[in-house]
Amino acid sequence: MRLDGLSKAAAAASTAAPKIAELRKAGEGIEAMFVRQLMSEMQKGTKLFGEGQAGSVYGDLFNEALAKQVAGRGAFGIADMMVKQAAPRIVAEAMKK
Repeated sequence: MRLDGLSKAAAAASTAAPKIAELRKAGEGIEAMFVRQLMSEMQKGTKLFGEGQAGSVYGDLFNEALAKQVAGRGAFGIADMMVKQAAPRIVAEAMKK
């Protein structure tokens, strides 16, 4: 009987794993958008990348690259918090099946 429960839990975990990975990727995307917006607002009063269209393009490229790096490392923890909050529900739904 106990092995049956373990096999059901293992099956639920394997069903839930792709959904949790998808959730983490979405969380990293949200974190990247947050960091990009934060950097953009911080640079508004500066001429870090020069003036004009070229400076704007370089600033946007810098913000995009930095945001991806920060989000990939989970520096703000937004993706981690999303997974922490939603993973139990995802696993519970997988256990019902």
